Amino acid sequence: MRKLSLLLLPILLSGCTVAVAYGDVPHSTLAENPRCNPAQNDSAAIAGKDHFIVTSRLPDCRGDTIVLTNHRADRVRYARFAPPQKIKPAKGDAQVVVPLAFQPEDAWWNGLRDATNLRKGRVLLYVHGYRETLATTARDAVQIGAMSNFDGPIIHYSWPSQGNLLSYAVDETNMYWDERNFRNFLTKLARTEWVKEIVVVSHSLGARLVIPAVEYVDRTSTNADSSNISNIILASPDMDREDFERDIAEEVLAARRCQQ
Repeated sequence: MRKLSLLLLPILLSGCTVAVAYGDVPHSTLAENPRCNPAQNDSAAIAGKDHFIVTSRLPDCRGDTIVLTNHRADRVRYARFAPPQKIKPAKGDAQVVVPLAFQPEDAWWNGLRDATNLRKGRVLLYVHGYRETLATTARDAVQIGAMSNFDGPIIHYSWPSQGNLLSYAVDETNMYWDERNFRNFLTKLARTEWVKEIVVVSHSLGARLVIPAVEYVDRTSTNADSSNISNIILASPDMDREDFERDIAEEVLAARRCQQ
């Protein structure tokens, strides 16, 4: 009976998860439009898009509106976005659309510099968690900035969550896959001289991206201290509490980063 139970366990567990649907269209086709990989900055395309986004999600640029899928991209992309909008088509249900436009990386950083310098070098970085889509996380990023009265630019880091209740295992795997991407981005942000203060807000699985990245920036900084990461806010962090208290809290959440 015990052997039978062990054999049934993988079957039962597999029934509680959702497989990744890769679709019928080759992923290279989704991102081949130049709008996904702009060589030059398009001022008209980013007009009215005041928020910044960095994403490792695979984009779909075939339609009039750029969509970020739940698949892994071949590289990190930089874009600007506006708050989500609800659009009612002629037929069918209303859809939530996030106006989005990609930029060359250099143009994105230049735009962030201009916005940051207007606000004394302050930025807010939001990293979402499990079971999210671009529509939900873009909304959250905008709301966090508004509700906190943050007076600097908002940066949203979007990794390939599946947006599905039963896809926790896939989300967790994608989160770990994305560690290097996020670590490299945070390192560059923290080492940029015109960025004076970084407030990091993470939710759920996003905490597992943030904590190792901050530790890495601390460890590799020439000053042995990423002091411009001034506050770290972990909302419902998906982490082991004892592990956090023993190995993480003392260094990452030092007093200088937990201002009241």
